[in-house]
Amino acid sequence: MRAPRCSTRPATALLLLVSAAIGGCASSATPRSTRLTVDDLEHVSREFAASLLASDVMRDRGPDSPLWVVSIERVLNLSRDVMSPGEQWFVMNHLRASLPVRQMRQEKNIIFVLPAEGARRAHEYAQQHGLETAPLAERRPTHVMSATFRSAVRQDEKGATELYYCEFEIRRIGDRELVWKDDVAFKRIARGHIWD
Repeated sequence: MRAPRCSTRPATALLLLVSAAIGGCASSATPRSTRLTVDDLEHVSREFAASLLASDVMRDRGPDSPLWVVSIERVLNLSRDVMSPGEQWFVMNHLRASLPVRQMRQEKNIIFVLPAEGARRAHEYAQQHGLETAPLAERRPTHVMSATFRSAVRQDEKGATELYYCEFEIRRIGDRELVWKDDVAFKRIARGHIWD
């Protein structure tokens, strides 16, 4: 049974807050931590893809539309979960390779790639931790995406509730025009005394 999670608005992709994805810990019936999990990463991927597909910018796109290659340019972690640069890029690579995001290739002719440095860090992190990483796509980008993760916590002697919030922006390369922006937010709840 996974930890309680409440989506506070339909959104984008927590691509980003999935620092937990790296932790890879399974949720228990009584979670003891608000750290993110693999389930959270999957939730973010689904919400990200659903939000982008429902946006005005995607409305007229189809399988034969001009290819969009979106390079994930920047990841900014302002959450309480400490993530190394390698971990942040590993999370982004996981998001990029998730099934809902990959399906956009067939439906809207849009793919997501990591920049060379991000790809290198993601690969090194995966090797150091014995994790598999998705194959990397080598393409010339047409757009760039940034992701920012934040969190806020409410804690007392009986447990903690943490709200995670991720914001995503996609801009066109060249004029840097903002073509899409959205966010995803959800809660993680942990029970237990703070000294446990």
